[in-house]
Amino acid sequence: MHGRNWIGFGLLCGLFMGCQNDPSTEPATWSSKSNSVLASDLRNPELRHYQPVHGSTNLTVSRDAALEILLQAMDSENPLLRANAIEALHGNPRVLVPAVLQGLTDENRGVRFVAAMTVGKQQIFEVASHLEPLLNDHSDSVRAAAIYAMERCHKEVDLSPLANMLLGDNPEVRANVALIFGELGNPSAVPILILATRRPLSR
Repeated sequence: MHGRNWIGFGLLCGLFMGCQNDPSTEPATWSSKSNSVLASDLRNPELRHYQPVHGSTNLTVSRDAALEILLQAMDSENPLLRANAIEALHGNPRVLVPAVLQGLTDENRGVRFVAAMTVGKQQIFEVASHLEPLLNDHSDSVRAAAIYAMERCHKEVDLSPLANMLLGDNPEVRANVALIFGELGNPSAVPILILATRRPLSR
């Protein structure tokens, strides 16, 4: 599992669900790359101004146009677009940091999860101090992502809550934490991962 696309993993587990408008009840947006905006989605009035960049032979112009689209997406009402934007900005550290900072306080727990995972995967050390509030997040998945990111950024953090989450009854949380253990790549996690696979899910 280590090194795999953590977005695709969530999809293969069947845990991706569409985002709702109510931030207290919406299903999480663990995934975005495999659910990026399709051409047919552009018929949606909200998404119509996010047009694909094409037809330009000037790479600088194309990159600037694409970057502008991603920055606009960060302010979209659609949390899937916000999560997409954070992931798509991985190759641009200059704008990734403010995007991640915005994502860490997003009302949607899926966006917060993506932002925290990004901090860990990209080892954005200057953002690590902003992760501490997420250790008390109401979403276990977000808390797990914050623990992962702090560990990756060499911040002192207690990893033990991950084991309890992995052995819990929530399939969403269990899959996300299994993914995080894989990303950490610690062989000592193998026994608890095996134990988790033997525990039945309540739903």
